[in-house]
Formats: sequence, C-alpha cells, structure tokens
Amino acid sequence: MVDKTKQASFLLQEDLIEDITKKIGKDNWLSVYNYTDIKNGHIAVFSALIPVSRTEEVIQGPAWDLSIGDGVPGFRYQGEKPLYERFHDLQKIEPFIFRQYFFGLKPQHTEVSEEFRHYHNLFNDALNNKYIHIDGDGNEEDVVILSDNNVQVHLHYLKQYLAAREMNLVVYFDHRRFSNLTLEELGDPPSDLVVNKDDLILVISLRNHRSGDGEYESFSRLLGKKVIQGYGIEKSGVWPFNEIEEGEGKFVSFVISTKEDGSLNEYSCDSSKLADYFGKNPEAPHYLTPVFFRSEVLAKYYANPKKFSVEDGYLRCGALWGLEIDNNHEKHVVAFLGDLGRSLSYNEQMYWRHYNIPPEGTISKVAWERGFMAEFTDPQRNDLLFKYNYEIFYDKWNKKIGFPLFKPLSDEDFHHIQTLRIPLSNDQAEFDNQILSLTKILVDSINEAEIQKLLSDKREGEKGISKLERYLKEQDVEEYTPHIAFLQNLQALRSTGVAHRKSKNYRRIAQVFKIGERDLISVFDDILSQSIALLAFLNTTLR
Repeated sequence: MVDKTKQASFLLQEDLIEDITKKIGKDNWLSVYNYTDIKNGHIAVFSALIPVSRTEEVIQGPAWDLSIGDGVPGFRYQGEKPLYERFHDLQKIEPFIFRQYFFGLKPQHTEVSEEFRHYHNLFNDALNNKYIHIDGDGNEEDVVILSDNNVQVHLHYLKQYLAAREMNLVVYFDHRRFSNLTLEELGDPPSDLVVNKDDLILVISLRNHRSGDGEYESFSRLLGKKVIQGYGIEKSGVWPFNEIEEGEGKFVSFVISTKEDGSLNEYSCDSSKLADYFGKNPEAPHYLTPVFFRSEVLAKYYANPKKFSVEDGYLRCGALWGLEIDNNHEKHVVAFLGDLGRSLSYNEQMYWRHYNIPPEGTISKVAWERGFMAEFTDPQRNDLLFKYNYEIFYDKWNKKIGFPLFKPLSDEDFHHIQTLRIPLSNDQAEFDNQILSLTKILVDSINEAEIQKLLSDKREGEKGISKLERYLKEQDVEEYTPHIAFLQNLQALRSTGVAHRKSKNYRRIAQVFKIGERDLISVFDDILSQSIALLAFLNTTLR
C-alpha cells in the first residue's frame, strides 16, 4: 500500500531542504558540484565565486547566475576593439568548478579552480582523484575529492581562500523529483514554497505532469542558492595574516641532566633562551646541550621512506625541515637542545619528547670529530657504515669492470636500502624485514646477466651466487669461500625464515647465525659486519 504522506514529503523534498538549511556550509566537507541521477529524480549542484558586494543582489532570486560549463575565456568588443575576458559575459561571477566537454571523442572532465589549487599549493593525487595539502611537518590532508559526478572541498581551505579573495561562494541547487501519483492523490500539497533567509533562497514548485512513458504523474523542482562566506582576512593564511598553526611559538622542555637528588632537570628548547658562544643567556644551558632519546624515536621516519629520510647524522622531511642527529651513538639517538627547537615544529617536538631519556655518557666519537673537530669521519654504526661502503663499492666496481655488480634497486624496491638499519627493538617482525631488505640488496640484485658474459661457459640452472663464485674462481681470487658461504647462508635465512613458514630448515640456519643465543639486534649487527667484510673483500679484487 502506498504511503501518501511519505510520497508527499518526498515530492516536497523536505529532506533536501533540511540538509541545505542546516548542514551545508557547516560540515567539514562541501559538495560544490554534483550531477547525479537518483531513483525518481536527479540532483544538480554547481558553484561560483561572487564579490562580497554583490551578495545581496545575487540572493534576491533563485535562478542560477550561470550554467554548468560556463566560464570559458573569450573576447567581447568594446567599440571596434576586441577585449579579452577571463570569464566571458559572467559579470564578475567566477565559476569555481569547470566542466569540460570534448564532443564525445574524449571523456568529460571536471576541474576545480586553478587559483584555489595554487593558493593552497595542492598536490594532484591523480591516482586517487583528489588534491592534497602538505603542512610544515609533512603531514597530508585531503582538500578536494573528485569523481565523475561529484566534487567535494574541505570547508576550512575554502573559507581561507574566500577570505584572501574577499569573495563569497554561491552554491546553486536544481533538484528534481517525480511521483507516480498526481498532486490530488497526494492530498494537494502546497505547489509553491519559498525559503528566504540572509544567505539562502529556495523555491520549490510542484506540478502535475505525465511523463512520456506514463511512469510519472507529477514532479517537483527545488531551485535556489546558498551563500558560503569566508573567514576574516586575518585567517586567510596569506602574509601578513599568516594563520598561526597549533603550537606555533611554543616550545617543549626536554630532560638534559639528572640532579643530585635523582630528579630530572628539564629545559626549554627555545633557542632564544639558550646560551651560546657569544655571551647570550649565560645562566642558561648551552644551545649545544646533548639531549638523549631511545632509538625507537626513528621508527616513525623509517616507516615512511617516501616522506622522510634517515641519513648518516641527519633526518629530513623532503625540503620542509631537517634535523642534525647523532645516530652513530652505540645505543641511543642524540640531538642538540637548540636544534630541537629551531628545526622541529611543536608537534614534532612533542613526538620526540615521548622518547626522551636522561643522558647516558656523551655524544658519539663520530659526532664529536665531525661537529667539533671539523674532521671527516666515516660512520661507526654498522648500518650507516654498510650504506656508506656500499655506495663507494658500487661506483668503484662499475667504473673498473664496466657494470655494477649489484643492480640498482627499482623505485618500488629502493625503500629497502633507505630503511636498512640495525633493528630498533628485539622484534622478530622487524628483524625479518631487515633480513629481507639485505637479501634484496646483496643476493637478489647480483647482476647475473653481466657476470655470465665474463664466464667461460654457460651452465644450466646456475644462479647468481654460484655465478659470482665461479667468476671469482676463474679470476684466481683467493679466500672467497667464507664470503660466498655468508651469501648462501643469508639467502637461506631469508628463504626459510621470511619467505616461508619457519620450520626445521630455519632452525638449522638460525644456529649458523646464533639466533636464540643472543638478541636479534646483536644478530643483525653481526650480519651487517659480515656484509661490510664482503664489500671490503670484493674491493680487493679490483686492485
């Protein structure tokens, strides 16, 4: 049985009117374009920018001030002289959405105002059909989400843009619904309704009209517009009204020493309040006071190598920020107190504070020689030393032999060298991942095709390590056996412990590396030592 009350409410579009009046412009996301067929009707939303001074005029009537697809630049004549207009015949009303048509030869295309995208320096994530804003910490936030029939914009970024432009956004509506009952059968609902407020005008009209196929007997049209205002100019984010980010101007205090009574001594990392070598703030701790952190502080940065880079003595987030660190310390990560305040935002400082520990000893020998003695010093931690030696060996072999012994990693695999490290904790999953990475670098990347060209013959089924072994033998290289054995054991550890379920075969190879007799951090540190020895040995073959 047909519920005529619900049918009448549907035709009157009461749900859409409630959304427009109570939600649009108040939710975090605003639909600025929508053209969608729905059951028994369709929805049309468009939007444009208008000068604030024209708002009262525009809001007088429900009719749209432009049509979907308007906004193509063109010429008009001023007397006999052609005059170029950016928005042709739109009387200073700018489309915010541009809908392009290509005569059925190419797919239609929907785009958001280029000025809006440039104003916020939005990245086009074409793969996911959205535009992204990257803040000063490297954090990403969706600003525009696109689909074929719908475009949504984050309201905060829109309001900033409107403030800078000193304009308002007008959202236009043209929603239609159909019923298979006549208005008389629906109890004669009011045929013309008007909702008129300071920022809103809506007109809904109901009519009896039989569709060509006889399916519908009546329809309604909801036509109107709503004005979205921007922030005040002081929140536009543009100089000199740059919006102050949360925590800006605030500084975290870090533990810098332990007092005689066992309590901890903390001090702000605000560099303007610290002592220096020129007599500033003589009673305060020095800018170069070392601050200690658990090594796990770097886990966040290793986990996202596309954004962060943990290097020998330096941590960076793209070109946004960088922090000098002492990651050559035997147990911890150390940074200078003043650098923490100068290089990190308040939010990043808060993250580092979580891993802050009382000082244990002093900075590493490497950090001392580089930073205070101005001496060039190789890294001392095996993960950093391996990467350093690997790059040198890669270039040296390539120049001497004519090809790299280890093929360069693909873009999809490059993170294996970026994130290679001594495990930050005694965790099996992290250990397995590091074994996988090292095997990719030293075993899977052996340049079999080029080595084969240097061998006396080709043998069926011979793989990378075996080809390398035969190459060394044919070159009369001595004492290569332990290094080849190391590569074979490393490959076996990966095959039995990472690529497959751990079984008896894994336990056998685990004994070779003394897994179970000591912690996994020490095991992998020793594996890196053997890897460094391998590179040093291969270097000797080039002399």
